[in-house]
Amino acid sequence: MSMFEINLVPDVKRQLLHTISMKRLMMFISIFVVAAAGGVVFLMVSFIGGQAIIQGGNEAKIKEKYDSISGYQSVDTILTLQHQLDRIEAIFADKKQASRIFSVLDVMLPTGLYQVRLSNMSVAFASSQFTIEGQAESATGNDYEALQAFEETVKRVTFDHGRYYDKEGNIIPTICITEKADDIGSIYGRYSKTECDDLLKPRSGNESEDVPVVNAEEGDGSEDVEPADVVRIRRYSILNYKSADDVKTDNKGYYFESACGAYEERLPTRANRPVDHRDPSTFRTVIRSTCSLSSPLQVFDRSSGRNAATGVLVLRFSARFELNPKLFEKGSDHIVAIGPERQNVTASYTQIRDMFEEKARDCEPDDEQCLAANRGNN
Repeated sequence: MSMFEINLVPDVKRQLLHTISMKRLMMFISIFVVAAAGGVVFLMVSFIGGQAIIQGGNEAKIKEKYDSISGYQSVDTILTLQHQLDRIEAIFADKKQASRIFSVLDVMLPTGLYQVRLSNMSVAFASSQFTIEGQAESATGNDYEALQAFEETVKRVTFDHGRYYDKEGNIIPTICITEKADDIGSIYGRYSKTECDDLLKPRSGNESEDVPVVNAEEGDGSEDVEPADVVRIRRYSILNYKSADDVKTDNKGYYFESACGAYEERLPTRANRPVDHRDPSTFRTVIRSTCSLSSPLQVFDRSSGRNAATGVLVLRFSARFELNPKLFEKGSDHIVAIGPERQNVTASYTQIRDMFEEKARDCEPDDEQCLAANRGNN
């Protein structure tokens, strides 16, 4: 027998204890993972169940609201109005200035020896087509001359538009300008800086809601006397000068810039009489513009008839022409219609002269003069 003996039991026991410890640890971790997974599954089931409950409740509310709205007969109107309110700015920007047509007619319709009056008119803004029915009457007895005068006038009518500027080059608000025609027929703007500043000044809630009217003509009642801060601005085109500085110098710091290159031409009042720029009686002022107003007049129907009021024999007609779309645009400011004999500021025109009358009557069966005139028309 040997003297020495090796005891291996402690090592085996140590390994056994380590294995038991690892087994317990793995069981603990497994139990924890299973519990966590179970918690996650429980939360998901609860969430899905809650969603189903909420969705069911919302569907019930939607059905209830739908049934309630469907009960209104004006639902289509409500939706249409809501859509239009969303587009109100675009609609306002596209708004047509239809009232300008009367100032155009004022320079188009002949007066004096030839009379042309309208009984009906219509404007198609999509195509800018203007259709009229009227009657022509001539003091010479030939009503065709009056209609021809109308056609020739329409060919020659132009218009101008643009903006007024101060000496710093800033646009003067349209509300601050009062446009007038002077005694020689030239258009000018009157700008009262003090009154315009008061007009544009922010108002407090205690002040009246009535907007004051800019009146640059207030003074002592005399047409020749104006307040010190009132500036007359001629409607010259900036294109007639070498530079913008020349414009500002000539107009004392304020000027009008034409969008049509319009300019003023002074013609003698009588043939063979020179123009004296110091004497207005020797000249008449004519505005020339590159902006055409309309296409030639197209007359598509003529017939004779009797004036409904006077019984005078007249020439009835129907015609059409196309107007420049710029005439009706909201962005076209300070428009002036320019005819061969006169011009008219569209924004300031408030009077409609006798350009309309009742439609002429048909010829009576025993009205030989009227019937003969109609045979001549054909």
